[in-house]
Amino acid sequence: MKNNQESYNLEEILAGYVLGNLEEEERIWLKKQLLINPQLQVEIEQLETSLNLMPYSLSEDIMPSPDLRQKILTKKDKSLSTSKNS
Repeated sequence: MKNNQESYNLEEILAGYVLGNLEEEERIWLKKQLLINPQLQVEIEQLETSLNLMPYSLSEDIMPSPDLRQKILTKKDKSLSTSKNS
């Protein structure tokens, strides 16, 4: 998720963070933003909750590609194991 601009689209960065799709430079930028605005952590948690619920809301008729489905399920499993260890 490369962005060569000096400023980033916050919503895209948050979504990229939750999906594990940020470049190192973007992660550093987001960490700085979290220090400035800790409320962003709540937004991240809400996005993670939504992501974790996605596999359960998918219709059997409209299934994602196997790669996307696996990515969603892997992220859900990682998130669940992280929250259990906290």
